[in-house]
Amino acid sequence: MDLTTELSEANNEWALRVKTPAGVALEYRYPTEQQARFMAAIFALGPSRLPPAARVLSTYRRKSRANKRTAELIDVTETEIDAALVLLDS
Repeated sequence: MDLTTELSEANNEWALRVKTPAGVALEYRYPTEQQARFMAAIFALGPSRLPPAARVLSTYRRKSRANKRTAELIDVTETEIDAALVLLDS
């Protein structure tokens, strides 16, 4: 299992983010830098099972939605469009 790790510190706590090849990021929190670095080394060895994480983050990015295509109104007159709009207003 090819895992990548990223360490950061916030609020006197160390966060270790582990990214899996499947695109999922798991976040583990430790009170000391030594504990976080030790676990980063363990993850670098590629364990067969991952311990429960403090948070599970998806790293998949949503694809932006394509603009909806508008259909051309063939053989529709302005009068028919105006009549339809009047019906919507009432």
